[in-house]
Amino acid sequence: MVEIELDVNGGSVEIRLPEGASASLDGVEARLGSVEDHRRGAPAAGRPHFVLKGQIRRGSVEVRGPRRSLARRQRKASS
Repeated sequence: MVEIELDVNGGSVEIRLPEGASASLDGVEARLGSVEDHRRGAPAAGRPHFVLKGQIRRGSVEVRGPRRSLARRQRKASS
C-alpha cells in the first residue's frame, strides 16, 4: 500500500498509476475543486494499492493509468 498525503492550494495534481494498480480517493476533500479517476475498468483491488488523502483547494486531482507508447496510440488511431 502506498499512501499519498495531499495539501494543494490553487494547483492540480496528475497521478499516473501502473497497470493493475488500484486507488482509493475517498480520503481527499475537494473545496472548489475536483477529484477524478479517469481510468476505465480500474480494478477495485489491485497491487500496488494507492490511498490518497488530504485536501485540495481551487484545483484538481486526476488519476490516470500508465502512458501508452507511441506505437500503441498509432495502432488504436488506425483501427
